[in-house]
Amino acid sequence: KIDTDRDSDSALVRDLKVENVAWPDSKDAGEQRFTAIVEGAMPEAGFEISMERLSSSLATAEIEQKSLEQLKTDPPRIVFREELAVLLLYDGQPRFSEIENSPYERALNTPFAVARNKNSKQNWLSSGAFWYQAKDPLGPWSVSSNPPADLVQNMSGAKSDEAAPAKPPAIVVATEPTELISTDGKPSWVSLSGGELLYVQNTETPWLRELSTNNMYVLLSGRWFRSKTNDGPWTFVRADELPASFKNIPPASDIGGLRTSVAGTEEAED
Repeated sequence: KIDTDRDSDSALVRDLKVENVAWPDSKDAGEQRFTAIVEGAMPEAGFEISMERLSSSLATAEIEQKSLEQLKTDPPRIVFREELAVLLLYDGQPRFSEIENSPYERALNTPFAVARNKNSKQNWLSSGAFWYQAKDPLGPWSVSSNPPADLVQNMSGAKSDEAAPAKPPAIVVATEPTELISTDGKPSWVSLSGGELLYVQNTETPWLRELSTNNMYVLLSGRWFRSKTNDGPWTFVRADELPASFKNIPPASDIGGLRTSVAGTEEAED
């Protein structure tokens, strides 16, 4: 309950009660003990807060709630590779359409340049820098040093402006919502100042571990997911339900940019 005093610009928060407690793998007895400890630590007379701070916190909570409405939270399939790799994602099974005036047809339901010879059924994939071939559009794909000249000419528009990697990346194929987390060799875990969190340094995907719980967190398409192991199961975590240690990520650190995805930080509010 809240008693407000407009004249003094203050509010009294009183009669506090913890209604729900839960955490990963929590049990009823532990939840009850936690509830008793928290309620016991609250002053019986309540506590005062300025109306300005109260209004600001309520406004922030409302913004956070609206930002989370109707957000799809089903975890995707998450694949880990300890090598440079690229995800070749089809929207369902591969679907092809003929390329006019050529012996090839092109896959329609993937953003990648995938072509198939209509006669031999040999499949070709261009990343812009490298060519791959496969007997099946679902792979396995192997690097090709001699793609058909007419196909190279036909698909010259597939070239990318990005610098090519030193070696061809492996191709990981999926036909359902999938996220690929690729590391340059074994994951290299680095500790943040404060010793609360570790993060993987040799990957482009935000991948963290909280030391107190040993839970892993990954940020995929703006959504946080949590698991104990790479094999899952993965569960969605709201940005306002992340561990408190996430708010302590140093802004100047290598992963300081993640603070925009941690509710309650100045970066996220901005």
